[in-house]
Amino acid sequence: MLFEKALENISMIGRGYSNAEYDLETGKRGKRHVHTTRLLTQITGAEDAIIVNNNAAAVLLCLNTLAKNREVIVSRSELVEIEVHSGSLM
Repeated sequence: MLFEKALENISMIGRGYSNAEYDLETGKRGKRHVHTTRLLTQITGAEDAIIVNNNAAAVLLCLNTLAKNREVIVSRSELVEIEVHSGSLM
């Protein structure tokens, strides 16, 4: 269950406009992940961070990092197509 303060914030943001995909400094479309990256790096002290919304994306990120340029055997039932642009994940 979410903390009451979190629920209040979600409710407040949901009633109006949000800059979740808008860069206020440039006035152009931004990237959603900058908000969560900032918070996660502050909380954990990590250099960088990213949140994904499904297991396939998490597995892809792990394999991209830990098995770069190596062969990985994946069960046929686990195959999921994720589009990667220009050979990079971001």
